[in-house]
Amino acid sequence: MKRNINTGKGSGNKFEASIRRLPFDILHQIAMYNLPVDPDITFKQFLLPFGRVCAAWREAILSSRRLWTTLYIVIRTPGSLKDAAVNEWFRRAGDRPTTLYIDFKIVVAIPSAELDRFFTSLSLSFIHLSHLGLRAPAIPDLHPLLGLPLQWNFPKLRQLDIRSLYPGLRNRESPPAKFFMTAPPLTSLTLNSRL
Repeated sequence: MKRNINTGKGSGNKFEASIRRLPFDILHQIAMYNLPVDPDITFKQFLLPFGRVCAAWREAILSSRRLWTTLYIVIRTPGSLKDAAVNEWFRRAGDRPTTLYIDFKIVVAIPSAELDRFFTSLSLSFIHLSHLGLRAPAIPDLHPLLGLPLQWNFPKLRQLDIRSLYPGLRNRESPPAKFFMTAPPLTSLTLNSRL
């Protein structure tokens, strides 16, 4: 079936012609069903199967704001800090509330200046951020981030989740971390020492 969908436009295949004319709400449901749960998704990977069908499918996916409201990213190395891709993803969400999950699986040390640059470059994308999830195997992996007061406000942040695999998240001997310059209007805070 995939071969039929990917054939040239001039093939005259009736199935191909009808699939190109699917109503927008059906395309939207197909895209919602295909949203990945893998945290390592990229903008290009998500668009690729839809763009191969036809330009109308690609445009339908790009214009559906609801599809772009949640993003999972994994930070392993300085090369993982792809602010342009994150900004592009959330730009497509428009003014809808957004959710960002960041999974720190550091394999190469990332200087705090790089993390600061990355998060500062995302400040405009986070205006509508309502849910932020941070996850790391161990609390020391989060210390570079927790030691940086983020230089912008999260006016719509309602839910903050911080999770770690190993105990120590609520260690009373740890110095307090000033995570936000201005306290967001949280309605839910989760601190969990198990992933």
